[in-house]
Amino acid sequence: MPADTMQTLEWLCRWHAAWQERCQALERLRVCISRKRISFRLFKQWYWESFDDDVQVPALTYHLHVLFCFYSHQCCHLWLAAR
Repeated sequence: MPADTMQTLEWLCRWHAAWQERCQALERLRVCISRKRISFRLFKQWYWESFDDDVQVPALTYHLHVLFCFYSHQCCHLWLAAR
């Protein structure tokens, strides 16, 4: 085989090996990102289930208080207007 054909084949083999390495690295990265998404989704699910009562009760109490104040205020105005 001529020397430049041999060099071309060597270059092609090196390029193919580099391409395979890059594809494998991208696949590892894809798997890693998928694992991270799944882990974070499971963590958020655990977090909200674990602290659901701690978060929901104060929020519900606040919203009920705001609604009570709003409707109480509206009822007072209606009652005073009706007098």
